[in-house]
Amino acid sequence: MTEVENLLRADQRISMLVNNAGMGAMAPLLESEVGRMREIIALNIDALTRLTYSELFTVPALPDAADWEAYEDARRKLMPNLSRLEPAARYFDVL
Repeated sequence: MTEVENLLRADQRISMLVNNAGMGAMAPLLESEVGRMREIIALNIDALTRLTYSELFTVPALPDAADWEAYEDARRKLMPNLSRLEPAARYFDVL
């Protein structure tokens, strides 16, 4: 991680970071080792956090501040409905 961070800061030819850091387990959840799962979670959080703070900008780089605010407003409006305990009624509709 440190090498990547240093490279991002030093090499002016790098103008964009596509943050695809992370990994996952291949075993079914109930067969996974808790210690290994903790290591993977720690790696994913550490890599995401460190690389995010190393990047120069974030995609989408919307040049118009009003577009960015419209995006954020829409996201905030959806937030209360993204973590419901029950599926939406439309999933029960049968044609």
